Amino acid sequence: MGDIDNPVQAHSSPSKEQTGHQPLALESPTIETAAPAGPSRKIRQLDAYELEALRLFASGRSTDEMAAALGVSKSMAQHYLRIASRKLRARNRVHAVALAVRMGLVKPTRPNA
Repeated sequence: MGDIDNPVQAHSSPSKEQTGHQPLALESPTIETAAPAGPSRKIRQLDAYELEALRLFASGRSTDEMAAALGVSKSMAQHYLRIASRKLRARNRVHAVALAVRMGLVKPTRPNA
């Protein structure tokens, strides 16, 4: 496995008028990621909503719980997760979380016993 660069860039969230919902107040900036293995493939930037959707999914939250935490509809929560998966070039949502953990974007958590 090669080195993984995660340069952080500033991000401005879309306004309520643009999205139809309150902007998510996250401290997470947009992250530009690089593929974890293989030839250098550029992967598009994840915005704060996409990154938070990945984190929530990784922590075992349901789509309804993700939507509530993000302050958006269920379909928007699914959309953010789907876009994050595409940007990471993942085969599915679980693979997207595995890639995000590998890249250091998401910390693995243990379920409460």
